[in-house]
Amino acid sequence: MAKNPVEPAKPELGMPPEKIEKLLNLALVQGKHYREIGRMLGLPPNVVAYYTGRALAQDGMKYELRRRELGRLEELRFELDEMIADGDLRAIRESLRVSESIRKLMGLDQPVAVDVNTTVTKPIETIEVNMPSNAVVVVDAEATEKTE
Repeated sequence: MAKNPVEPAKPELGMPPEKIEKLLNLALVQGKHYREIGRMLGLPPNVVAYYTGRALAQDGMKYELRRRELGRLEELRFELDEMIADGDLRAIRESLRVSESIRKLMGLDQPVAVDVNTTVTKPIETIEVNMPSNAVVVVDAEATEKTE
């Protein structure tokens, strides 16, 4: 019976450790895409994703990959510094992208959560708003009456 290429192979059946090692090297060290790795190793992309995800779930692996990637980015930034000193605008743009990658890798670009819920304790009777005459205003307010 021919295997359906869309149907995932059963990862729990196992794969030779050498093939897993090669898969992880291609995915995590060389940064290849799952489809490309799948073509190279004769595997469906979701099997590549399964083994890669399983490896990343190990805390030690995450730390090692983060450390290795940070080293690569730092080397790249060091090489760009020489070109920036010569006034190369493309190098400046690339350096900014490398810095952004470093910040993301280290978790420094995390969005800040802001609570925008508020309570109005004084009733608002009139609101003056200066707007262009062609502006459209949509108001969604819930009026409640205070009873004592």
